[in-house]
Amino acid sequence: MKKIASVVVLAALVLAGCGPSAGDGKDLKSAKARALIIPPGPTGPIYASTGTVSAVDGSWVTLDHDGATDSGLAAGRTKFRTWADVIAQSPGEPGARVSFKFQKLGDGWALVEMTGR
Repeated sequence: MKKIASVVVLAALVLAGCGPSAGDGKDLKSAKARALIIPPGPTGPIYASTGTVSAVDGSWVTLDHDGATDSGLAAGRTKFRTWADVIAQSPGEPGARVSFKFQKLGDGWALVEMTGR
């Protein structure tokens, strides 16, 4: 009986070692590996403006908007990165008038809040 238990334990150890190695860059359980595939979130101050939804395409919203002088964003049309919870809590259909808050995201902008006007 001890011999069978030893074989089962040995087989489990061998199979556990058959996964991807830590050095192959595919270990998505490590924080470093996840950081490579998850883009950084928006940072810095939050700015506010108003505008009209021009288009919604997946995780992107295009707005025709008033400018926000503190941000350096001039009035016009801008494509903002966003998330499902922001769209779900807003009138996201084209033509809707909205108030929105946004932050810098890399070289672009990200919506962090959008509500109907």
